[in-house]
Amino acid sequence: MHQKMIKTIFILNIVQTVIYLFGFFNRVAEQSGLVPLVYVTRLWGNFYGIIFWSILSMICVIGFTLTLYLLLSKAVDSKKTVGLIISAIGYGSPLLFSFFLIIPATLLILGLIFIKWMILDPEKSVEEYDELHDTHA
Repeated sequence: MHQKMIKTIFILNIVQTVIYLFGFFNRVAEQSGLVPLVYVTRLWGNFYGIIFWSILSMICVIGFTLTLYLLLSKAVDSKKTVGLIISAIGYGSPLLFSFFLIIPATLLILGLIFIKWMILDPEKSVEEYDELHDTHA
C-alpha cells in the first residue's frame, strides 16, 4: 500500500508541476502585456481562474496529506525521506508564492528526482552508477 501511495505522490508531483508552470507562464504573460490563457490573479468574474485555483488547491491538499501520512507513518527509511519532505514543502508553498509559482514547481521537480532515485529505483540507480564507473575504469 505504501508503495502505491509513493507512486501516487510521484504522479501528483508531475501533474502539480505542470499546473504550477501553467500558472506561472500565464502570470508572466499577463505582466508582460500579453493576453494569458487564464487570468490567475483575478478571481471574481473569472470562471477559468477559479477553476485553476480550485484544481491547484485540491491537488495541494491531496498531495500534502498523502506525503504527511507517509512521513508520519515512517513507511520510508528516514535516510530516504528527503524527496517526500521537499514534496510536502512544494505542496504547501503556494501559500507563500502564489504569484511566483515557479518556486513551488522547482520544489516539486526536486521532490520527483529524490523520490525516483531514493525510493522507487534505489538499486537501479546504484547499479547504473557502478556500471558507468566500471566502463570508465
